[in-house]
Amino acid sequence: MMHKADAKTPYALGHDQAAADRLEYQNILLRQRTELHITRAGLTEGMHVLEIGCGTGVVSLHMAKIVGDNGSVTALDLSQEMLVTVKASAEKQGLLNIKTECANITEIALEPNTFDFIYCRCVLMHIQEPLCVLKKILSALKPGGVFACQEPVLTSHFLRKRPGFFDEMNSVFRNISNDRNVNYDIGSCLVGLFEQAGFSGIQQSFSQDIISINTMKPLLIKGLNDFKPAALEANLATEDEFNFFQEQINKLPEGDDENDDYCMSQQWQVNGSKFF
Repeated sequence: MMHKADAKTPYALGHDQAAADRLEYQNILLRQRTELHITRAGLTEGMHVLEIGCGTGVVSLHMAKIVGDNGSVTALDLSQEMLVTVKASAEKQGLLNIKTECANITEIALEPNTFDFIYCRCVLMHIQEPLCVLKKILSALKPGGVFACQEPVLTSHFLRKRPGFFDEMNSVFRNISNDRNVNYDIGSCLVGLFEQAGFSGIQQSFSQDIISINTMKPLLIKGLNDFKPAALEANLATEDEFNFFQEQINKLPEGDDENDDYCMSQQWQVNGSKFF
């Protein structure tokens, strides 16, 4: 069943099982770089952590294992459905140092000087005023605490042979972004936002991984299906256009020709600290 989009709210994607499946598949592709970034940013045993927009909780669970029994992880998400999954996974893995909170980061107050480490992935791209959220995060960090995030330049993905429908598909993504007054290409803007918010010791890196068409197809189709309700409700695309995109993706050849490979969206990893 297709989820109903929350019209004119910043978040255009779903919270149902299909959305959870998309997040799980996305994590398979992003996990290695995410975990490396978290380690390099300084997450260690005993820290008290907040993850904003935790989704199904795969990153929160990973961080809970690192901080151990002397630390804690608060998994924050605006979807109660996602948090049910987080709780079940934590119980299954015997992790007692995770608690969940259902809230929108743009609407709640964070207690100042509370966390040693705050993390989010693909969250700021859905926020209308990311600078305000970054300032809130900075206040919530303890002196010397670290905020790390990973955000995309969503429309930077491409196939090396560059079929024309990719430009049309990216145009729809940009239109949804503009309609929701958010920036799906926020990754390359992160350093400037960190500086404006007042973070110190800012570090950045970005990657653009190349994967096979066979691996790419479910990623794109799951993403299209998740964006589809928002596009249709706002009259930004038609059902026929989405069907066309999916047909074209399914028709892409699968072989050993490196020119057929898919370049994923750029992923920018940035972290900064709160000055002592």
